[in-house]
Amino acid sequence: MLITVNGVEISDAAIVTEMPHHPAPSRDIARYSATLALIAKELLLQEAARLGIADEDEDDRITALFEREVPIPEPDEAACQRFFAANRERIRGGDLFEASHIQPHRKTEGQPLTYDMARDRIASYLREQGQRHAVSQYLSRLTGRADIRGIDLLGATSSLAQQGARQ
Repeated sequence: MLITVNGVEISDAAIVTEMPHHPAPSRDIARYSATLALIAKELLLQEAARLGIADEDEDDRITALFEREVPIPEPDEAACQRFFAANRERIRGGDLFEASHIQPHRKTEGQPLTYDMARDRIASYLREQGQRHAVSQYLSRLTGRADIRGIDLLGATSSLAQQGARQ
């Protein structure tokens, strides 16, 4: 079936080429996932063109679009502290593994980290989560005003947004 995004065709060849980037338990799921990724990419490229963002490289155009249109909130100290307090048991240093030729392998669980030791990692994690959320919302808006034909997106809007977040 012919799939179009605002009149631009997503070819079967492009979908087949994209499929290896979407491992899945079945070929149908991989194909659907690849199709969603290509729809997300096409929406983003069309929006970049509409806004006059020009670059020969598609990924650079998408990056410039995100930088211009998708503000990423920087996690503040209070957010980092709240995350630390809520997840204290899970925030640990790396586990140690001992290998021995005589005894079975032994694992020593990592020690809990202090807030000061974990703060940079927490901020990075919260920044990444904020970025995913912001991109997801942005793609949902683009999808909502687009004319997408040839595929049932019912229930796939969040998957489409997740595909865009990986761009």
